[in-house]
Amino acid sequence: MHAKASDSIATAQGQAASRGSSEEIDTLGILQDIRHSRCCLTVLPPYADVTALEQRLRGHLQSLSRVMAAQAATLDPASMGYATRRSVLCRAERALAQGPGDGLRSAAEHAHELGQACRAMLDRCRGAR
Repeated sequence: MHAKASDSIATAQGQAASRGSSEEIDTLGILQDIRHSRCCLTVLPPYADVTALEQRLRGHLQSLSRVMAAQAATLDPASMGYATRRSVLCRAERALAQGPGDGLRSAAEHAHELGQACRAMLDRCRGAR
């Protein structure tokens, strides 16, 4: 499963590189941060850890958004793949627009939402169809 995502991401990275953008995606790092974001809701970590995780997840989402936008640009706008990628991009934009809130619990929930958006992007990046 991870190999397919990495292959498709590498293909999209190659397409982006041909357009003058060199984007490196750390799939294993993203998956690790997604797992950490799930744990945030079970046992609340220190606030500093949550904010550090949030910043990493924001960076992952921004990188994945560029890759997904490059994939979407190669698809027919009337295709299901294009519509799905646009939907996932909108979800990521919504998550990025929100802040962590006032307390530890809301910051952990926000980190979890960012992790879910990363997961959705990785799932869609598996295939460039």
